[in-house]
Amino acid sequence: MKNSYICALDLGSSKIASGLAFFSKKGNITNLILESVSSHGIKKGKILDPADLSDAISKLLDNIKVKSGINPTSLYVNIYGQDIITKHSRATIPLAERGNKIITKTDIQKIVEEAKILDSSLEEEIIHQIPISFKVDEQDSIINPLGLYGHKLEVDFYLICVKSSYIQNINRLISHLGYEIKYLFLSGIAMSKVVFSEDLLKRGLNILCDIGSDITQICLFKDGVLHNLKVLPIGGDGLTNELAHTLKIPFELAEEIKKSYATIGEYKGPEDKQVMIKKDGNYSPISRRIICEVITAGANSLIQSVNNSVVEMAPQLENIDSLVVGGRTILIDGFLEMMETTLGIPVRMIRFSDPGIFNTAKQEIIRSTPQFLNYATTLGIISEGIEATKGRQLFTPSSHRNPIRKLISRAKEIYQEYF
Repeated sequence: MKNSYICALDLGSSKIASGLAFFSKKGNITNLILESVSSHGIKKGKILDPADLSDAISKLLDNIKVKSGINPTSLYVNIYGQDIITKHSRATIPLAERGNKIITKTDIQKIVEEAKILDSSLEEEIIHQIPISFKVDEQDSIINPLGLYGHKLEVDFYLICVKSSYIQNINRLISHLGYEIKYLFLSGIAMSKVVFSEDLLKRGLNILCDIGSDITQICLFKDGVLHNLKVLPIGGDGLTNELAHTLKIPFELAEEIKKSYATIGEYKGPEDKQVMIKKDGNYSPISRRIICEVITAGANSLIQSVNNSVVEMAPQLENIDSLVVGGRTILIDGFLEMMETTLGIPVRMIRFSDPGIFNTAKQEIIRSTPQFLNYATTLGIISEGIEATKGRQLFTPSSHRNPIRKLISRAKEIYQEYF
């Protein structure tokens, strides 16, 4: 591998996180440095103040430089927000005028480009192109057609796109800081690499629900492939805003109260205990019952929205093999229980599922639940980035860049086709 380290950048509305991972020739991480700072200048994936966001990223990466002794030049960055567009693209190409021919990498690359062209837009950039299935002549549901004989090749692609303006804004901001974006990853796809075991992800229906501060992302994976994605414009900040409005206190104070005193469900205290808060220079009592009622109502609304989306994605809930939930909101006492009751299926908090590359890092920070909730996306980006550097993925931006490899590959294909 050309690089011995990868620097990941997780852009979020409440915090920005980064991780720098040193890895061996075998792709195993030998050292891992994780840092995070409060986010500024970005909400729901939209850059509202480039100067504030630049300052936050610069501060974060300066901390990474000091701790690692490395000055990274390229970054592996996540995308999230309401500017994400998903669509299916289907394409068909003939393989031979008469008879059959063996399907080569060139054929697959050709149909990939065809599918991209058919649903391309000048206002959008394709971040992920995910083959749902291939069809060779009359045989469908083929995962990988390479090496098969056929007369006609068809493909059904699931495209994850983002508005070009988003890419341009992020690129300009990152380059202004002296870095380049090496790869962009959807947060949910990256996170899935470290919350699902490989065996679990490759079979059945698995749903990842990431509840952020202002965005909730729901990803449905079928047999290891992303089949559906929904982005809801709601998150944990909605609960905080309701509490701030009801108690007539600043958002920051409401957030602290939510973290320290909020519970979900019917208030069961023997008496209505009070919480003393500093307001307008004086200490005032706040009812624990009111805190509980406000947070419970807000959580119920959020969970109902998630439930509606999950049912839309997988009408037969009993067919779901696993549903895992991330985000710091789930740490509120009673949240997961309410979600499980509402959906009627088992729900569990995301846990670190080591894909193997982290074995030698041996850092307890990624095995601590609160810390893992902070860095799950960052670790996923690192995992995806290392896979990209190995060149093992067929459908990556780096595919077919090396002209010598491309020439050798094409020569082999011609030989296989005619001999």
